[in-house]
Amino acid sequence: YDGHLSKDEMMDKLAGENDSALWLWRIVGYLLLCIPTFLLLNLGPAIMVDLAGFLIEDLTCGFINMSGCICMFMWLLSWVLTIPTAMVVIGLAWLLVRPLLGLALMVPSAILVCLLKGPVWKAWERKKEREAEKR
Repeated sequence: YDGHLSKDEMMDKLAGENDSALWLWRIVGYLLLCIPTFLLLNLGPAIMVDLAGFLIEDLTCGFINMSGCICMFMWLLSWVLTIPTAMVVIGLAWLLVRPLLGLALMVPSAILVCLLKGPVWKAWERKKEREAEKR
C-alpha cells in the first residue's frame, strides 16, 4: 500500500481481502470434497450406478436414455452428498470450540440425510420388485 490510508481505511481494506480469501478457500475446500465423491460414485460399486439408473428412470418416467444421464446424475448426486459431509466436518470442528454452533451445523445435515433416504430407499425397493418380476 502506498501509505496514504488512515488506520480505519487500512483495516477495512484488509478485512475485505480476508473475506475474499476466506470465500476462495471455502469454495476450494468444497470442491476438494465434491470431486472425490464424484470419482468414488463413478468408480464405486455397480449398485450405485444401477440405483442411479432406476432413480433417473423413475424421475423421467422412462423418457430419457439412461446412458446419457448417468454421469450427469452422478455429478449432481456428488454435489448433494457433499453438502451434508461438509456440514458434518465443519460441525465437528466447531463442536470443540462452540458446541451450540457445531450442533446447529450438524442438525441440517442430519435432516438432509433423512430426506434423501426416502427416495433412495423407494428406488431400491422398486429395483428389487423389478428383479423379482424378471425371475
